[in-house]
Amino acid sequence: MGDSANRKKRRGLSSEISLPVEEAFSSSPEAIQAYRRSKRAGEAKGDLAARPSLERAISLDPNFALAYGNLAAVEQNPGENSQAVQAAIKAFNLRNRELPGNRFFTEAMYYSFVTGEIEKVAQVFSQEGQLYPHIANPHVNLGSNLIARGRYDAAIPELQEGLRLYPDGVFGYWNLVTHHHLRPAKLEMGKGTNN
Repeated sequence: MGDSANRKKRRGLSSEISLPVEEAFSSSPEAIQAYRRSKRAGEAKGDLAARPSLERAISLDPNFALAYGNLAAVEQNPGENSQAVQAAIKAFNLRNRELPGNRFFTEAMYYSFVTGEIEKVAQVFSQEGQLYPHIANPHVNLGSNLIARGRYDAAIPELQEGLRLYPDGVFGYWNLVTHHHLRPAKLEMGKGTNN
């Protein structure tokens, strides 16, 4: 298996799909190109840089569930909750247009941003990790969820597994760094309140 094929497998693209995953969700080549630009921009410059291309992809294909799901995540990160909620609802309503593996992400965005069921988000990522053990994203996402709920010790193995599966992934490292910075701060804050 070549380096490109290994990279795709680590990122979670199913080996049984013969076309790039985003093409399975949109019939518009222009929307697919805009989506791809959003991924490159997000990886190079951060989430906010992905927004214009995601919005363009959606304007070209209003039924592009994968683009809505990613827009929900992008909008949530800078704290723009109302746009994240709207994008998550739209993605959730279109989730039947997605392959089963990508529905996990869509459902997690919905439960996170719309219903606020954080424990359900963890269940979704846990199920995804069990169904697709060779994919890094469910482990990194579950680790992030565990950190958000203060379960730092449970987060570490998930994040480490995500990094083992995809060592080029930024978010696994970011979450491990966050873990190591937040945990001591929380312990110190706890000491201060007990005195």
